[in-house]
Amino acid sequence: MKKFGIFLLIMTIALLSCNKDDDNDPLVGTWEISYTDYDDVVYHDEITFNSDHTGTVSNKEDGIEVDLFSFTWSANKNILTVSYDGDTYTTVYAISGNKLTMDGEVYTRK
Repeated sequence: MKKFGIFLLIMTIALLSCNKDDDNDPLVGTWEISYTDYDDVVYHDEITFNSDHTGTVSNKEDGIEVDLFSFTWSANKNILTVSYDGDTYTTVYAISGNKLTMDGEVYTRK
């Protein structure tokens, strides 16, 4: 019985320590940025990266959604590849704490 208890303990630890790499991907989550132009229009953009490598982008002007689209994504080191509407784009990105920088823009984790 003692061996069975040790076996259960080892199996429990092994199962709890296993997880997918995607679950720990720092890109996964929702990122947002807001800014105001010279005409006092407030823009708010949200990008969501899902762990299944899909995502959405929402663009709002003065609180009204003007664009919403879906995409697929992959990341390798600091290179992000995004595909939507039959086109593929790549960009360099960096994450520091709750800040995502890409294309010269700094997004905050929501």
